[in-house]
Amino acid sequence: DEGFHALMMEMCAERHVTYLSTPYDVASLDFLVDNEVAAVKIASTDANNLWFLEQVAARQVPVLLSTGMTTLAEIDQAYRTLLEGGCDQLMLLQCTSSYPTEATDVHLRAMTTLAAKFPVPVGFSDHTPSVGASPYAVARGACLVEKHVTIDRSLEGPDHAASIEPNELAALIDEIRRVEQYLGSPNVGLTVAEEETRRALQRHVVACRSLRPGDTLLAEAVAMKRTGGSGIRAASWNEVRGRQVTTALQAGDIIEWHHLGESP
Repeated sequence: DEGFHALMMEMCAERHVTYLSTPYDVASLDFLVDNEVAAVKIASTDANNLWFLEQVAARQVPVLLSTGMTTLAEIDQAYRTLLEGGCDQLMLLQCTSSYPTEATDVHLRAMTTLAAKFPVPVGFSDHTPSVGASPYAVARGACLVEKHVTIDRSLEGPDHAASIEPNELAALIDEIRRVEQYLGSPNVGLTVAEEETRRALQRHVVACRSLRPGDTLLAEAVAMKRTGGSGIRAASWNEVRGRQVTTALQAGDIIEWHHLGESP
């Protein structure tokens, strides 16, 4: 019903929600395009409907393509049909068309295969129960997740039983946001949060026996202990190994650079 969709578009606009829909025929496709939707979702049932994909591509609208019930060769054919037909913004959604989907049928690793073969963004269409697999898909690289939502799972109809209710949707969003925080930065190195812990826990060079001026620092003369940040770091051992101390030290003394004749 176009009137219902027009109402949904209005409600979404008022709430700053991007409206999307799935057309199942050309008339529905044209209605969505005429209303300048941000993208159209193509359901798995049409993933190998090349005639319809040609119609979609000709409208030059961004496409989210679910890949349930398809082989990799069929996905490749759909991909080429859309791009060659004029679609220049495409996302593939790893999908298992089973309602609900069992854990053993999710296959999140397939997203990696899709991303390696097709130079387009890859997301995840989730039919697992409750919060389900979506947060794990995000951790694996999904840039978008699709989830069926209902106000009541006990309602009649094909999708309600495999959908989540509003409180579960809120939990799903919270968990995805948490996963995004867990993912953090790809850079490897010391974090601000680790600086104090580093001072407290990393080890430094400590004398384990008495040393006189002129004695050589050898492995048997030292131990690496936590000193709260004082002294020569254990990571610098190769720089000080074999050097002579210039100051008398007792067992347990923290060795500083000035004990080796260097200025503080």
